[in-house]
Amino acid sequence: MEIKLTRGQVQAALLFVAKKDVRFYLTGVNLNSNHLVATDGHTLLLQEVKGIEGVNIILPAEPLEQFVKSKLQELTINVGDKRSGVLSYGAITVMVDYIDHKYPDYRRVIPRIDESKLTELRGSYNSKYIGCIEKAAGYLTGERSSDTDKVRSYGMYSMQDLPKCIAAFRNVAAIAVVMPLYETGKPPTWSPF
Repeated sequence: MEIKLTRGQVQAALLFVAKKDVRFYLTGVNLNSNHLVATDGHTLLLQEVKGIEGVNIILPAEPLEQFVKSKLQELTINVGDKRSGVLSYGAITVMVDYIDHKYPDYRRVIPRIDESKLTELRGSYNSKYIGCIEKAAGYLTGERSSDTDKVRSYGMYSMQDLPKCIAAFRNVAAIAVVMPLYETGKPPTWSPF
């Protein structure tokens, strides 16, 4: 099976991949049931990708980063067996061993979203994570201008009493989720007070 991804799709996904984590499977990108998914456990990006039914693989981030550095615009993934495949871009062909693990069930944290029910974004969210959403929007839409509204909607969505920041992208079948920061209401133990 052959899967084609754009440079923007790969760049956006790499923003959400765990950099160093004991959960090594989060350091890769999951291709699964028409979706490209990346998460670091705090943020998640889900992109729709046509034509990948029956595939469930985790690509390591390193060869994807090399593709992005090449500045080429299209990546072809030839899915081999369940253990390895071939990435091709331009004149470069790379054999890749998939990450051998089960990817987390990302569907559990993404509710079916009715945009009319998104409430005002409130609470505490890591600004770095919100910045990743804005950057991903630029990669996915191809719009670099800061004055262009690339994110269709932001909002807070509560699912089982767990509020999440949900972002939907303009003209792109993708969604991002950011978990909130939790405050205990108590001063830190190191406080002199």
